[in-house]
Amino acid sequence: MSYLNLLELKEEPFSNSPDPEFFYESPQHLDCLHRLEISVRLMRGLNVVLGEVGAGKSTLCRLLLRNLNRDANVCSHLLLDPQFASARAMLEVLYTMFLREDPPAGLSEWQLKEAVKTQLFKTAVDDGKLVVLVIDEGQKISHSSLEVLRELLNYETNNTKLLQIVIFAQTEFAEMIRRHPNVADRINEYTVLGPLSFWQTRAMIRHRMAKACVTKHQPERFTMLGYLAVHRLSGGHPRRIVRLCHKAMLGCILRNKKKAGWALVHASNTDVTRLARRSRLGLVGGLVAASLMLTVALVAGVMLISDKAPLNAGAAGEAGENRSTPHTTPTQQEEPRDLLPPAAYDSLAGHGDAIRMPVDFAARPDEDAEFPPAVPSAVPSAVPPVKSLAAAEFIEPIQPAPQPEETAPPVLAELDAATPPPPPALGTYTLAKPVSLEALLQLVYGETGDELRQRVQALNPDLAQDAMLPAGAAVQLPEFSRGDAVGPNAAFVVQITQDESFQMMVDVLQGLKDQGLDVALAAQRLDDSRKLFAILEGHSFQTEQAAAHALRTLPSLFQNGAKVVRDMHRKGEITLASFRKETAAMDVAATPRNAVEGIAPAQ
Repeated sequence: MSYLNLLELKEEPFSNSPDPEFFYESPQHLDCLHRLEISVRLMRGLNVVLGEVGAGKSTLCRLLLRNLNRDANVCSHLLLDPQFASARAMLEVLYTMFLREDPPAGLSEWQLKEAVKTQLFKTAVDDGKLVVLVIDEGQKISHSSLEVLRELLNYETNNTKLLQIVIFAQTEFAEMIRRHPNVADRINEYTVLGPLSFWQTRAMIRHRMAKACVTKHQPERFTMLGYLAVHRLSGGHPRRIVRLCHKAMLGCILRNKKKAGWALVHASNTDVTRLARRSRLGLVGGLVAASLMLTVALVAGVMLISDKAPLNAGAAGEAGENRSTPHTTPTQQEEPRDLLPPAAYDSLAGHGDAIRMPVDFAARPDEDAEFPPAVPSAVPSAVPPVKSLAAAEFIEPIQPAPQPEETAPPVLAELDAATPPPPPALGTYTLAKPVSLEALLQLVYGETGDELRQRVQALNPDLAQDAMLPAGAAVQLPEFSRGDAVGPNAAFVVQITQDESFQMMVDVLQGLKDQGLDVALAAQRLDDSRKLFAILEGHSFQTEQAAAHALRTLPSLFQNGAKVVRDMHRKGEITLASFRKETAAMDVAATPRNAVEGIAPAQ
């Protein structure tokens, strides 16, 4: 059975080709399309659309051309690669494009411009047609080519431009425009495309699935946390969304899943990033190998020279010569040298570190669970020592004389006893991007007080308090109990989701806050080594009915799996962030006494 049949699809929903049929009309993309078409039809001249890689520029370009080509009075031309070695090369391409023939040999650059100008006047004025030049990959335009475009914009009648130009380019093209103010002054529409929001990302995925689905009512292929993971990992860029969703759909087939959740989307993203990591490791490995070969050659040369030195000294002795080598004395000894250069040690230094283990989806006991069971993020590098066949194996070793046991001075012993032990760790969070410590603490704990900073510093002695934490840094975060945060009379909160993975829950917390939700993180000890983390809505309530009402006011996508939780502060949970206590006006009934305690739904 094919990929499309397994997913009940009639065509590929996440193709990497810029197909206008799958264009998602986000507000910014639709607004940009309308502005461009209006500007072109009003013959306003130059229009520029900028965006990061994968922002949807090429799809928007194809859609604009399709809309223009439906009008018989429009002559549209597409230039896919505007990278030319000279202005003459660009003029020759424009000559062929507008006149539909190759330029004759021997024409000068001025003659090429005049021929293009004459043809534009004939088409736009005599024939009454709209001439449009659309340029994709505009960041490749050189200074000389941009000057040619500026001169073409000077071809105009008393009230209209003869040529309408639309440039789609990456954001670095803005610097090119800044260096050419005479071009910037001619821009009519200047649009910068940004990333999609979470809701737009979800709508784009659902739109593509609906277009490709066999039936009108397509099944939901992502869970709420799956959509959230796609948005966070893609950054809201359409091309990355499409690529990641394609990998996630393949993951659903391979793992026999109906929906892609948080863990499966992250595993799909790991498959993509692992290739880039391997290519970087291959380059580093090649450099290390070359460095080792060069070092071995140097060491061999040094050894060869040192072997010849005694022979020369003996010959000098037989000749009765007593000469001393310049700049050396008999008491000077050469310092030992490393056999490898420092760069080789730096590149090999991380091989003894712990290795992050991938999640084994096939071994999951619960196929309907959203997340896999917690797995250790690292395994110890327990490598047995290699047995050496040195001479010491055959000769009885000499036992050293017993040394008296050293005891610390009384003052040092008192200092060691007075040093407080480090606070218990809540978990280790690995940063996906650079962030300040203050922002990280505000995310997890909802505050950045001095006591909290001291606890973090105790667990991370090498951590710089005021510097930006780099991507990939692993920060141990301490337990910081806020047991009074819920309040003695406000026993109910709304739990959105829970899991034993601290890394995953902090990522989910950040994703929900990015969507404007007021949420907090809490933890419950399961045993001495395990904790259960929960994402809670940021209010507390005196009654179960008030909490249930708050649950129903959550966005519909987040209501699935959410539940009311009671009496967190009485069970010794680690409440990490403050909750805003609701007033009695929101309470609609008395607190029931048969509610289940702990992180569990109220009965």
